[in-house]
Amino acid sequence: MIREFLRQTFVTYGLIVLAVTIIPLIFLEDYLSQPVVFLLQLFVLTLIIRLSLLLVQYVELKTPLIEYMVDFVIVTVEVMSTGMLFGWLTKESRIIFPVIIIFVFISVYVLNALRIQKDVEQINDQIQLRKRVKKEFPSE
Repeated sequence: MIREFLRQTFVTYGLIVLAVTIIPLIFLEDYLSQPVVFLLQLFVLTLIIRLSLLLVQYVELKTPLIEYMVDFVIVTVEVMSTGMLFGWLTKESRIIFPVIIIFVFISVYVLNALRIQKDVEQINDQIQLRKRVKKEFPSE
């Protein structure tokens, strides 16, 4: 229940940030401020990462560890490349970027593991329910 609430909260927050960023750009010509540009750049980066990770899912990798390593390398390369393209990388930020990447990467994988665990529990509950129904009402 708390996880679902948090998920919905973050989705809503993301939609609000998009709305606050994009809608004024449409109606106000001189609205393009630095924070707005940065938020749009982050959105572009997020899209690139999500699409590339989605594509990687279709490649069969031998072990989950290799899969995590490939995902981490892809995300790191994309963040660093985008950082150079958008001018985010400075001498000082080159040290903090890997820390941010590691933090976000671990957070996402923990959330995915929790979601998978919840899905497994729901599937197991469904299996147990079907077994009980079969016992009570055997087919003839």
